[in-house]
Amino acid sequence: FKVTNTSLDEATVTAFDELPSQLALVPDSIGEYGFVADTNTVGLGDTLAGASPPDVAIASDPLGSPAGYLPLSGFGVAPIAGVGDETATNFNVPSFTFGGETYNRVGVVSNGYVVVGGAGGNADIQFINQDLPDPERPNNILAPFWTDLDPGSGGAMRISILGDGTNNWIVVDWENVREYSSASKTASFQIWIRVGTTEDITYTYGTVKGNGDGGFLTVGAENKFGNRGQNFYFDGVGALPTSTTELRVSTTPGVPGGSRTVTFKATGVSAGSWINCVKINSTSFSGTNTVCSNGTVTP
Repeated sequence: FKVTNTSLDEATVTAFDELPSQLALVPDSIGEYGFVADTNTVGLGDTLAGASPPDVAIASDPLGSPAGYLPLSGFGVAPIAGVGDETATNFNVPSFTFGGETYNRVGVVSNGYVVVGGAGGNADIQFINQDLPDPERPNNILAPFWTDLDPGSGGAMRISILGDGTNNWIVVDWENVREYSSASKTASFQIWIRVGTTEDITYTYGTVKGNGDGGFLTVGAENKFGNRGQNFYFDGVGALPTSTTELRVSTTPGVPGGSRTVTFKATGVSAGSWINCVKINSTSFSGTNTVCSNGTVTP
């Protein structure tokens, strides 16, 4: 059996596999991490390192995007239907890479950001921007212009796939979307996400007339745990994007937590079907986790 720490913290783990009566443990067969806990029981006791989350960074990358700001309206792409104040629309898209993981769904939120993997409800629709990283939802976000926007009262949001003959990009476009409190303050901006296994994510900007509704604005990105991320601009601190700004989001994939595999051999001693269960306790969760397998001893 194998035990893996999937939490972000170090965890002490104990596990016991009491073999069913149809099987008999071969004592000398137990691998390095296990021990004989009883006549017919294999045990494990160890401390496992926690997983390391993916890191997220954002930085200026002049001319780093595929084409700069390229309004999707110029390609005849229709606005996303049903968009209004405080809305999110999920789309199934070609697979792409973010934070060392593969995704094929995005949630496009009216307030100027995308939830990678899809928006999961009202908690992922926030007009109050965050200082990234922030453990509160939304998490796993790409935020080129997160503020209180109201595309239902002005401007349009679009999504499409654009390509150059070699690579394709998922392009999410907010064009001339107004701030909630001011019809004269509008912003045009895009996220470009390269399709495939190579991570390539950029933000591009058209005309930006505002600095966030009430001066509140986040330009940044964050991982799925909300514990790693970075701002390029936050509530007046940093460089406010302009029509010449191009930003690149880059990540360092996380590292899995520690694991232990216990190997042993057992012989059949009586015919019949059997169920074998491993009971696991850990400081990383409450109660006992039980994992079972089954088989049959034949005459």
